[in-house]
Amino acid sequence: MNNEEFQMLVLEALGGIKDEISGIKDDMVTMKGEISGIKDDIVTMKDEISGIKDDIVTMKDEISGIKDDIVTMKNEIGSMKVEIGTLKEDMGSIKHEIIEMKGDINMLLDQTACLTEFKSKTESKLSYLEEREISIAEMVGEHEIEIRTLKKKIV
Repeated sequence: MNNEEFQMLVLEALGGIKDEISGIKDDMVTMKGEISGIKDDIVTMKDEISGIKDDIVTMKDEISGIKDDIVTMKNEIGSMKVEIGTLKEDMGSIKHEIIEMKGDINMLLDQTACLTEFKSKTESKLSYLEEREISIAEMVGEHEIEIRTLKKKIV
């Protein structure tokens, strides 16, 4: 092999290497583009993750507020239960007093009936006594009664 043939071989080999290097360069440019796209996607995902983290912090704050509200409501419910218990006790006392009052009212009704009967009998007796007095006055005479009344006043 002579020098010229050797040079041709080297040139051909260099041409193939150049083609391969050119292909590798094209692949590198394509990969750089893809890597740049991936970097953009990563930046976008980081922004989205940051937004999600902010949302999670907001939700945690809201959940904390809800927990506080639940504690407050539980305390209020406890207070209401105590008040309801007190009201039930008061109602029991009131029922007892009402029962006693009903007994007192029935007793008063009985006494009123007795007093009404007593009044009726007393009026009847008074009417009887008035009639007897009139009869006695007629028998003795009104003047005689007046004389006796005057004598009693003198004594």
